Amino acid sequence: MRRWMPLTAIILALCSPLPASAGPTLTQQAPKPDRSNGVTLGLDAFSGVGQIHHDLFTEVTVAGFLEWKKLSASLRVPLRFRLKDYGPASPRGTIRPEDWDEVSDYFRIVPFVAWGTPNDAIFARLGEITDYTLGHGTLISGYFNSIDIDHYQPGLV
Repeated sequence: MRRWMPLTAIILALCSPLPASAGPTLTQQAPKPDRSNGVTLGLDAFSGVGQIHHDLFTEVTVAGFLEWKKLSASLRVPLRFRLKDYGPASPRGTIRPEDWDEVSDYFRIVPFVAWGTPNDAIFARLGEITDYTLGHGTLISGYFNSIDIDHYQPGLV
């Protein structure tokens, strides 16, 4: 079973507000991002510690996001490093081999490519489906297409 505990100290440090002197004063306005070309880029990072089967791992993930007009895509590099080995002997500090032993595992690098938004007349998403609800949620609510940690499953909406 996969149980991740977030590193709250790192998250709080990253989310803490800047000192008052770092922001704009009442007479200044914060600079607005240049979106004249219609491209939005984002960068994110995640770190956590958890147990998978009998071993203890730390996960480090760096992700990026690109949005251009109606096209959006994401890139992600998820790595799990072994901290403590409780089962058959494996070297400490190595990347978890089960994460990269199938061709489908390499599709985790591009988690999704989407056209439009769910509220548009034409919407398509290829890749991970996370927390998907159809309609008001009576038939399908909170659907995930990849629930097995060792086998990645792409999906299409």
